[in-house]
Amino acid sequence: MILIDTNVFVGACMGVGASAKVVELCLRGQLQPVMGASLLAEYEDVVRREALFADCRLDVAQREELLDIILGDRTCAMKAITTLWSWLWRRLSRMW
Repeated sequence: MILIDTNVFVGACMGVGASAKVVELCLRGQLQPVMGASLLAEYEDVVRREALFADCRLDVAQREELLDIILGDRTCAMKAITTLWSWLWRRLSRMW
């Protein structure tokens, strides 16, 4: 299992070497991406940012389709993901 940061997805859409390879391995079933609710929300926001993808080989519909494929039942595992920041925030909020 691998957590793919949105920067890796952006790089894959742009055709950047290592990023594209990671996404390719996920699509081939050699790696299984892990997705959580907050990361999914970030993906859905990022995929529609036209300025970010100005030089991209994929249009917004193709990027959304790629994301849908990655999120497919056979490809992606949905998990509750806790980042260090969210864990730390919960700990600190209990102290106040």
